[in-house]
Parts: sequence; structure tokens; C-alpha cells
Amino acid sequence: MSTSIVAIDNVEFTYEGRHEPVLRGLNLSVRQGSVTALLGPNGSGKTTLLNLCLGWLKPQAGQVLLDGTPLQRIPRKQMGRTVSLVPQDEHLPFEYSVLEYVLLGRAPYLSALQMPDDSHVEAAHRALREIGADRWADRGITTLSAGERQLVMTARSLAQQPRLLLMDEPSSHLDLANTARLLRRIAALAHSGVTVLLTTHDPRVASACATEVALMRDGRILFDGPTHDALTAELLSATYGIEVEVHAVGRHRMVTWS
Repeated sequence: MSTSIVAIDNVEFTYEGRHEPVLRGLNLSVRQGSVTALLGPNGSGKTTLLNLCLGWLKPQAGQVLLDGTPLQRIPRKQMGRTVSLVPQDEHLPFEYSVLEYVLLGRAPYLSALQMPDDSHVEAAHRALREIGADRWADRGITTLSAGERQLVMTARSLAQQPRLLLMDEPSSHLDLANTARLLRRIAALAHSGVTVLLTTHDPRVASACATEVALMRDGRILFDGPTHDALTAELLSATYGIEVEVHAVGRHRMVTWS
């Protein structure tokens, strides 16, 4: 049986200035080598939970453990070599080329003044090839569309070679073909030993790539377990607050509502 890489232990979190907690006594174990989808409506606390897993936010109660160690005890360099985030978008202060941007993923492996050598450049090209974007290597990153930029952010994280990859709504800006390509790549990561924890509000995304699903609503986890057990009409109706129907289409699940 796989061991947990992340353990979220009775975590509560409230943003400063707000009275209502965003996360309420939340518990979750993320298995090594799994693709776990945090699935739920907007405002359910999914992105906040990712930020807690990065150590960017600190819970008011409970703790987040990485390989059994509280995050605050893990050195920054070690975190950089273990965990990476693909955000929905980010502000870019400089006009990087795509290759230069992806090379930022190699930073945890460099000293303060060290320049990337050929092995780092090859790692960046390899990451771009994996998501079908090597042809953009010399383009300015600000010339890319939102969807293209999202793929390049994924390549940067792949170049980082993390054991835990966090992805915030990874398909939100992608067209159908690029969504299919990216979700296939995410599913394949589990076979290479990388653990993926992603957020999505779309059950189709979870069905296409996740081995496990945690259903979230109002800062709580309603259910977590294998994807086929999570994507039922009863559980999804409770998660989204509307009546839905679930239809099997091949090995995937299609969700409809009235």
C-alpha cells in the first residue's frame, strides 16, 4: 500500500479580516504516486488548501505534514526540490523568453550566482517537449495566449523535477486539444513517481486524470476516495448543491444537470 506524501491534519484557516473560516477541521491524506483532484464549487477552499501545502499560508489550527515532517521545519531549498506549483496565472515582471522562464524551474538546483549549464538547458527543453511546447522556446512569454502560457507554466514545474506537483485549475485556459494533451500528461506522471494534487471545479477533469478525488464544499471535505466512488450523482449533487446525473462514457464519467 502506498504511503502518504502529504498529510493534512485537522486544519482550520481563516483569512485576516474575515470571520468565517475558509477551511474547517479539514483532514486529507495524499498518497505517494497518486493524482488527487480537489473537486468542488468556486469558493470551497481548494486554492487555499494548495497554498497551505506550499507553506505560503499557516493554519490557525492543525498542521500540514510533508513526508511526516511539519512544513515549517523543512528548509526552503529542500521544499524547492520537492514541491512545485502550477498557478492559474502569474504576474511576470520581465520579458523572459519561454526557455528562460522554464529554466527558472531549475533554480533549486543552483547556487546563488551559478548560471544554468547545458544539463539544465536540456532539462528545460525536455519539459517543453513533454507538453508539446518546445517550438515556443525562443518566443517572448508575454506574446503567448493565456492557454499557451498555462502550458509553459506546467513545463517550468516539470523542469523543477518535484516529487509533489500542485496544480491550480490546470485546464482553465486550455482548448479541447491542449486540455486532452495536458490531462494525459498528468495521468502519466503517476507512473513516473510524481504525486499530483490539483484543483478543479469540473468533474470531467477529475474523471480524465485523477486516481483519487476529494469532494470539497464550504471548507470541508465531504468525501475522499477512488475517482469512480467519488463521481456519483448523489455525492456530486451534495457537493454542487444541484441535482446532477452521471453517465459512463467509456472509462470516463459525463455529468449533466437540469
